[in-house]
Amino acid sequence: MAAESLTCTLVTPEKLIFSEEAEMVVVPGAEGDFGVMAHHVPFISIIRPGIVELHKKSGVEKIFVSAGYAETHDTECTILAESAEPVASISKEAAEQGVFSARKDVEYAKDELEKTRAEKALEVAEAKLRAVA
Repeated sequence: MAAESLTCTLVTPEKLIFSEEAEMVVVPGAEGDFGVMAHHVPFISIIRPGIVELHKKSGVEKIFVSAGYAETHDTECTILAESAEPVASISKEAAEQGVFSARKDVEYAKDELEKTRAEKALEVAEAKLRAVA
């Protein structure tokens, strides 16, 4: 018996990244990664910087997301992300440079607000580096 599918939609403020059928979606939730399949219990979760895995019959597609929210119900999973990009398009060198720059920004922050923003950028940069390591 073939697995039922669900529709997974990933959207950023700029554009629709995808809206595709999948057998399972793995999302980097704030409390840990969680998998979603058809007829999953409805819920909403904050997502942390990490990789969304879209498990399709043709293979697994991996998309890095910086942060956002995920909502599931019945046969749909909707992910609203601040930013998203295919893991395959991220170079390790660029990710390393991002971590280096973010650390400098934290070090040289002029006030608490600037430091908080820099620490958030560092968290995203480190997650991106882990995604390509």
